Amino acid sequence: MRTRTYVFEQGTSHKFWAVAVDGPVLVTRWGRVGTDGQEKQRAFADGAAATAAADKLVGEKTRKGYVADASSTIALRADAGAVPAPPRAARPAADAQPTSPGAVPPAPGPADRSAIELTPQELALPSWLPLPPPLQRSDAPVDVAAVRRGLRGTRHHWGWWHWADSPFGDDVSPATAAFWLRLAYHGGPEVRNRRPAEALRAELERGLDVELSRDDILRLSGDSQLPEANRLPAALALLPATDIVEVLIGGLGRQDGHSAQWDWAARARTLLLPLLSEADRASLREAVERSLRPQLSNPDDVYGLELTLAGALGMHEEVELVVATWPDNWLGELYGSRIGHMCELLGLATAERFVEEAVRLGLDMSHEVGAATWLAVTGTDRLDWLQRTLLRSPNRGEASVNARAFFRRVHHPAMAPVALAGLGSRAPDAARAWLDDHPAEAVAGLAPLLSRSGASADAARDELRRLLRTSATSDASRRAAAQLQGPAAERVAALAAAAESIGGSTLEQTPAWLEATEPISGRLPGWLDPAALPPLLQRDGEAMLREQDVVRLLLALKQSVDDVHPAAAARAELSPASADEFAWALFSAWSAAGAPARDAWALLAVGQLGGDRSAQRLTPLVRAWPGEGRHSRARTGLRVLRTIGSETALMLLNGIAQRLRFKGLQNEARTAMEQIARERGLSRAQLEDRIVPDAGLDADGSRSFDYGPRQFSFVLGPQLKPMVRDSAGKLRATLPPPGVRDDPALADAAREQWRELRRFVADTTKLQVMRLEDAMVTQRSWSVEEFTTYVAPQPLLRHLVRLLVLAASTPGARRTFRLTDEGDLADADDAPFALAADERVTIVHPLQLDRSQRAAWSETLAADEIVPPFPQLGRSVADLRDDELAQQDITRFATDHVPPRTLVGLLDRRGWHREGIADGGLFSNHVKEFPAAGVTVTVEYDGIPVGSMEDADPQAVERCYAVVGSSERAWEFGSARGQALHWGEVDPIVRCEVLADLLAIQAKALA
Repeated sequence: MRTRTYVFEQGTSHKFWAVAVDGPVLVTRWGRVGTDGQEKQRAFADGAAATAAADKLVGEKTRKGYVADASSTIALRADAGAVPAPPRAARPAADAQPTSPGAVPPAPGPADRSAIELTPQELALPSWLPLPPPLQRSDAPVDVAAVRRGLRGTRHHWGWWHWADSPFGDDVSPATAAFWLRLAYHGGPEVRNRRPAEALRAELERGLDVELSRDDILRLSGDSQLPEANRLPAALALLPATDIVEVLIGGLGRQDGHSAQWDWAARARTLLLPLLSEADRASLREAVERSLRPQLSNPDDVYGLELTLAGALGMHEEVELVVATWPDNWLGELYGSRIGHMCELLGLATAERFVEEAVRLGLDMSHEVGAATWLAVTGTDRLDWLQRTLLRSPNRGEASVNARAFFRRVHHPAMAPVALAGLGSRAPDAARAWLDDHPAEAVAGLAPLLSRSGASADAARDELRRLLRTSATSDASRRAAAQLQGPAAERVAALAAAAESIGGSTLEQTPAWLEATEPISGRLPGWLDPAALPPLLQRDGEAMLREQDVVRLLLALKQSVDDVHPAAAARAELSPASADEFAWALFSAWSAAGAPARDAWALLAVGQLGGDRSAQRLTPLVRAWPGEGRHSRARTGLRVLRTIGSETALMLLNGIAQRLRFKGLQNEARTAMEQIARERGLSRAQLEDRIVPDAGLDADGSRSFDYGPRQFSFVLGPQLKPMVRDSAGKLRATLPPPGVRDDPALADAAREQWRELRRFVADTTKLQVMRLEDAMVTQRSWSVEEFTTYVAPQPLLRHLVRLLVLAASTPGARRTFRLTDEGDLADADDAPFALAADERVTIVHPLQLDRSQRAAWSETLAADEIVPPFPQLGRSVADLRDDELAQQDITRFATDHVPPRTLVGLLDRRGWHREGIADGGLFSNHVKEFPAAGVTVTVEYDGIPVGSMEDADPQAVERCYAVVGSSERAWEFGSARGQALHWGEVDPIVRCEVLADLLAIQAKALA
């Protein structure tokens, strides 16, 4: 059996990879140079198939930078008793739907392990399966270089070590295990606060071959810094298995036993029990039964060691009795040994019961043993749950380690949607590596997502384009695409054809606009492969930039400072669509590499080259980043939206300014919008009118979708839902699947356009409805010129405005009208209506109409089946009590306490803004401006800590008052009660709206 060995060296990485073919079995071994590494075997139909697979793997490794090492002496232990994995199963149908994230499917049947790499020990983790064979142990001496690599990335915090990876394998040699136990000892005051490097220096000075007695081994094991999964392998390398059993039995029924015994018990099934004779296993079981039996009368008090060993020994009835008493999500909230609790659940009788209880209890699988366990039990059936638990770690390094342990084991199309979701997690590097290493599986797994709508479909489309376009994955991706069937095959074929047809030719020289920039020296970061990015087309779309020119542009973008860079002409000279796609692919590659801060220019490049689609994709991330501790990145995202500067980008920026949980970022967005308005000589409200995008609708506010023989048109349906109307006038919630007579290419293009339009219109409509309601409440007005230029003819806004009653006013008179479906103006009797040049247009508040006028308009709207986008004519018109009209403060709500989050949420949603932070980090008031009435109203409450709303006591509105002028004046006069107006002096509309908000808060009062 000839072994081919390859070595990879880059930065701090020093790895080997070896491959050999023994008949139909493919054997690989990999790891850090100087260690034994890990070995896997996969069986194929015959030797030719195994050899072909080996050649493919060699090609993948060499493309990644591995080089052949003829001097290597690495030997593969294919004949050492390992059990080869069964051959990979046939790929499922291309249109098979992967498990939906978050859904709990029916109880799994036999696990599909054919495309999962697990060792015999890992496959035997469930207690309902036979025990694995004993592990073959290494006898290698201590490798100091390997120890240094094992410590790499380990952090010291408050006296404890936090590991970046497992420092050694389960087959660790006795000499190496002894050295690690000494190195990671945490028991004495002289070593407790040692950092890893200090500990290594000290132990090297003591020597590599310090002999340890049985008592020494137990003492060092009892207080160790080693990861919990490594503690039993180290002990078994140095002590007979019967000694371990003796310690475990001695700890039964005691809270003060050997401190490592639970960690040992958690891995006893696969590492300890196979080493014991039948008699020794029976003795251990009897001891556990004796200790456990009296505890079962009160299952809540069962000691962890007994239950963990019961799980390892397969004592199903006892484990079932205890687990049934645990409350929902108990393991998700519990601090303790994750591996131990998992082992306890593995003591249940069946795979179905394990999955059911693991999901119910919120079992944390975020460790390598957890990943192997879940895969051993469920195969590819429940990858969604494993993804959720593995990637939820708030620590990026820990999430990356966990994800690598997960992704490297699975070679099945069902992993593709999980990897796609992983690109947006805290471990994007592991997800990207899987997609790059599994292009065929990725194509088969992502193709079904193309038939859906939403972010997952968009992400799948982008990733498939990348796989089809990138040289390292293109051939395998296209072969996989050729094997697809049905609609999925047609969609992927269309993407492949589009990738080939982009740019009919390549420019023969550097374009003049790029030539004008000075050449920039330097190198691109290692995570960026220019060839994997979409092509950049000239504005005419006829030719694309050469690869060396793309590199030159990227280097120019890398040198950008404060949104100014040497390639400023790029946006004007490049095709907008190709530049937008290029910018987002660049950003995605940066995100997948872990978003290194030194390369944040990749995010800024979205502002330089991106367009509306990039802005729409970026905005949800900007909204979420502060909650993930990435406030600085979110601020940069605001800059990017402002730099894109299109109507859509500014509207999305304004949406953040209007409503966001994270008030610091919201205030920055609000400041940015006000700056843009000042730069354009406008008020912020006027700017908001001008940045409402048309969403691709024509001047009549419509858009058609062409199937060839059939056409459909866009309409805004009931509850403002985007819908389509067919040629017969029938309303449909969405476009139908193409029929046999429809043009497939036109229909697919129409459906993709519809998905984008529906999502965009839904989001935009929400923002515009908020704006229009605020305009009615605050009595914002438009000049006739503004109304007829920016409101009535705006393709999207007109759909909303036609649902409202409007008013044309002069200082002494008010006339009411509406905008018709045809774009004309009409009064309550449907007679034509004309605006006078000196009138101001407002949205009617019901207080401005008498009873007969409200009745007339209600009848007119009902006749046309018009439902306003927010309460208008039917709005409450209640006023303050007579005694309150003579007062400056409204105080009747001071005893109506509500939860802090409820109070803040209600006020935020109704257009109030937090104003000022007092000493101690508390905010205690919200304000709302009514510019048309010339007043600002303030509500005051006890005070809520910034960033810890849950810790605050219930709040009540202690007083509410109004002052003349802006919110700054309200803050200035907030403590001067004499400056407040008497409520009888305040406009009735202001009083009505303020009272409605206060009553809404009162309705949520605690009993």
